[in-house]
This record gives sequence, structure tokens and C-alpha cells, in this order.
Amino acid sequence: MSLFIVADFDETLIDQNSLFPVYRRLSRKPLLYHLLPSLLRGHWMKRGLRAAMKREIYRTMLRGLPAAELEAIGYQIAPKLSFKQAVLDRIRQYGGQDLVIASAALTPVVEGVLQAKQLPYARVIATQAEIRNGVCTGRLLGGECFGPIKAQRVQQVRHRYYPEARMIAFGNWPDDRAMLRHADEAYIVSGHRIRPYREEESAWRKASFSSGLPTVTRKHPSNRG
Repeated sequence: MSLFIVADFDETLIDQNSLFPVYRRLSRKPLLYHLLPSLLRGHWMKRGLRAAMKREIYRTMLRGLPAAELEAIGYQIAPKLSFKQAVLDRIRQYGGQDLVIASAALTPVVEGVLQAKQLPYARVIATQAEIRNGVCTGRLLGGECFGPIKAQRVQQVRHRYYPEARMIAFGNWPDDRAMLRHADEAYIVSGHRIRPYREEESAWRKASFSSGLPTVTRKHPSNRG
């Protein structure tokens, strides 16, 4: 049976969160300087704290930035980023299968880093910046590629390009739970530890049950790993 591999990027395939070196390169002001106005205006109450903060970060970084400069960022920050060798080793054990990167980071950043570090990949599923007349507007196309949105986009790619293939996935917990639960074989990366997704999911369900939190059980025929 054929298979393909899906890996989250920040803090899964690489040790760091790529957003911070990108922000430092594109903005001269402290991050808090830009976040406070958004928080004070109450945007977080409508979108949630994380979504409001990320929206403001992207708006600040990207608005007015030439698309050509965005495309170069990945190459520029690549020396500051390092792969998690344990994850690379595990991926290489599957022997030359298609590697799909699924990330909340910006697509040109992910592609630039991978190309600069000469890591072969088949596709990148990531956050897309809106570009008009060769300039970034500060908005995102279809929202940030995170959580359920990332999981949905991964499934779209799977159905289109790998309809009969077995899916092996690597990601964070709990951010990538929605993506991992659809994989045939899934792993959670924490630091340099790699552990089966089912173990974490089982522990989470037990903790939720003990604390009285509601849990929803769904059957996923493809999740056999």
C-alpha cells in the first residue's frame, strides 16, 4: 500500500517557531507595541485571543511588503532554524515517500526554509498572504492555516492526490489534534520526544471524563494507526 507523510512545521519538523525570526526581520518595533491596541479595542472578544493576536501580527508584518521580499524571508531566516533530527530520522525510515508540510506559517517562508536546507518535499499546505499588484495587503486568504482549517486542507489534498494512500502524520498537541485524528498513523512531537497520538488522546479523554468536561466520540474508519 502506498503512503504519504504529513508534518507540521514549527516546533515539529523544526525546533523553533518561525514566526518570531520573521517578525524581527520585518518589524522594527516590539511585538507588544502592536498587540496592545488590538487588545484594547476588544478584537479578542470577537475572534478569540490567539486569533486576534495573530491577525494583528500578520497585519503589522505584511501590510505594504513587496511580495518578492516575503518570498526571500525563508532563505534569510533558514540559518537560524534547525531541524529536529529525531523527526527527520523517523520520516526517512519510510523511504522516499511524499512529504507534505502542513503549517500555520506563511507558505513562502516554509518553502524558502525547506529549499535553503535542501529538504525534499512534495507540497506545502500553509497560510497564504493576500497579494495585490505585487504587494501584501496585510490580510490572509482563507484565514490562518491552523487547527480545524489545517485539518480540512490536509484532507482536501489527501482526497485529491492520495485517495488510496495511507497517511502518516506528525504534529503538536493539542494544536494539531484535528489533523492527527484523521491519520492512519499519527505521532505527537514534544521537544525531541515522539509518541503515538493515541496515547495522548486516550489520556486527554480520561482527564476530561474525570473533570466532568464533555467529550465527543466520533468514529474515523481511516484512523487505524
